Amino acid sequence: MFVNFSSDTFLNEHGQVWLCCHPMDVVTQAGAGAGARRPIRLAGPSDADAVGALIAEAFHPLALSAWLVGDPARRSHVLHEVFRIHVEHAVASGWVWIEGDADGVAVWQPGGLAPRPGYVRRLAMAAGEHTPRFQTVDAAFDRRHPRPAHQHLAFLAVAPALQGRGMGSALLAWHHRTLDRGAMPAYLEASSVVSRRLFLRHGYRDHGPALDLPDGPRLWPLWREPGPPSGLAPPSGLAPPSGLAPPSGLAPPSGLAPPSGLAPPSGLAPPSRLAPPGREPIS
Repeated sequence: MFVNFSSDTFLNEHGQVWLCCHPMDVVTQAGAGAGARRPIRLAGPSDADAVGALIAEAFHPLALSAWLVGDPARRSHVLHEVFRIHVEHAVASGWVWIEGDADGVAVWQPGGLAPRPGYVRRLAMAAGEHTPRFQTVDAAFDRRHPRPAHQHLAFLAVAPALQGRGMGSALLAWHHRTLDRGAMPAYLEASSVVSRRLFLRHGYRDHGPALDLPDGPRLWPLWREPGPPSGLAPPSGLAPPSGLAPPSGLAPPSGLAPPSGLAPPSGLAPPSRLAPPGREPIS
């Protein structure tokens, strides 16, 4: 299912630029102050090759990558060529976020986005003799892809030398905030136990049983429901919503009659000063 989104641009409470589901070439800042992270921006067509190379480098050690391309000497090249096809499609039709100098990337697409025309031919040229395995993964993903409107995280990758520093979490939180403001769910396929744990910490849950490739590794389809828009949750310590009784043992505010239909505390009469002269007490 292809989903059309609005093209709103707005500022969050820190004055940062946020985009509501609309690809545009802007530079954004991931944080402010001493804990600021490196800039995050949307990729353009000229970034597709570098983004594909980074994903190939980060994914090279995975069991899925070894299953796709058994020859380690050829793996990086084949993965790079195949991933670049997907990145080009996402740049044109989705959202590819880059942190720093392509040190970390997150590739998002509208859920159910169909492959670009010519994908089968380009895949065969890029993967060569390994094409059947890539097609097996594509078919397995297609069978399990959910129908409800959502956005699909196709790739989340961080340069190996920079992994473990929170960059992947920053990229996730960056796009999740937009999804939450638009009440849009997210979906992905985790390719390792480690990445599954990361996604579970960010609100994802298993979406059906795990996916086992033929004589290959296990993958985990995951789904995330949108959370409340960031910054709009009531601060801790606020009174309960109107109409709820005060906490047990607390008297009504001084000078106010108890709510209609409720007896005053045992042994206490309603304060006489609540009855205006010549009128009955408020009931």
